[in-house]
Amino acid sequence: MPRVQSFSRLFVLLTYILREGLIVISRLSTSLSFCFPLWIMLMFKVSLLFCGLSYHSDLDHCTGFSPKNLAISKCSLSYSQRLSSKLTIVYSQYLIDYTYINLFLPKPNSSLFHTLLIKMEEESSSQVVDLVNKFKKATLDLGDSTKIVICQQDNDINDEEDNKWEATAIGKVIIEGRMNYQTMEKWIGFTWPFITQEDMKIIELEPNIMLFKFNKWDLINTVINERPWSVNNHLLVVHEYIPGMVYTEKHWGFQQFWIQLKYLLPEHMNVFSVTKIGEVMGEVIGIESKDVIPNGNIPVKVCVNVDLSMPLRRGVKYVTNSGVSRWQKFFFERQPRAICTECYVINHNKGACKDAAEYFLKAHEKPYFFWESYQCQENYYF
Repeated sequence: MPRVQSFSRLFVLLTYILREGLIVISRLSTSLSFCFPLWIMLMFKVSLLFCGLSYHSDLDHCTGFSPKNLAISKCSLSYSQRLSSKLTIVYSQYLIDYTYINLFLPKPNSSLFHTLLIKMEEESSSQVVDLVNKFKKATLDLGDSTKIVICQQDNDINDEEDNKWEATAIGKVIIEGRMNYQTMEKWIGFTWPFITQEDMKIIELEPNIMLFKFNKWDLINTVINERPWSVNNHLLVVHEYIPGMVYTEKHWGFQQFWIQLKYLLPEHMNVFSVTKIGEVMGEVIGIESKDVIPNGNIPVKVCVNVDLSMPLRRGVKYVTNSGVSRWQKFFFERQPRAICTECYVINHNKGACKDAAEYFLKAHEKPYFFWESYQCQENYYF
């Protein structure tokens, strides 16, 4: 029995030393303003809990881990739970919220460490209050959220450099996926070989929409007048950019194409018939030549504003004056090569491809009659 008591007292002494060591570590961590990793903090809590179950402020009541002392351990744990406190510590702008179980303080008010905890909690609360006041002040400084903020350029900025790049065009690549700035920069030189890198700047506004700034007005005039263009075999719809315009409201779904009407019958070499043939594809903008007569090997052409969501018809079936069915083939100038061979829709959509292909085939089967009396031709001039 005396040997058991000796072991119990030795165990209590070791527990007391361990408890004091943990107190020193906790004070050092607080004074040096650094935070232990999470797994060390967990080991720290478990160790404190172990000390609380093994050690009591009244050493005479502790005789070891015998069944008789279970009640003492439970009382010690209950005492520790009553001394639990919530602590919030801020280290390096990270908010660490944990519960510190105060198992080793018989009198919390007399503990230096407990005093440090209270001080740190007050400092944390003060930081939160300062941050709240900061945001309140910033919110008041915003004022009316509907008021427009005007940012005006200083007069001393060199306007000569800005005027150098005043000629601007905006374009959108009609592609089912996405064409980024790097791809545009790589292939635009093949599209516009008459423009050097020093004469043009490319700005990506959003996916597939680019802003092209030129240092010469004749360059942008060439780009606008010789449309349509293709970049890497995909259609590039280009418009002249006017400052203040809402480019998202531009009609990106249309493009003017010149359609060559080769092998046109003499009875259709008139403005009325050529106009009706062009209207199969869309609104007619112009006709070349003016007299609607082929010039040598140059065929008659009609300029049409084409809906890019509709198939590019390969031609039109019509009935001649003698009642014979004939096929008039369409040759689209500068048609992009990257086009679906099933539906022939430039602004392609995989989900609608099958239905567009069915319309495409059925439209070719429908016959038209383009001949009209000469009295009706008076209203058609270009």
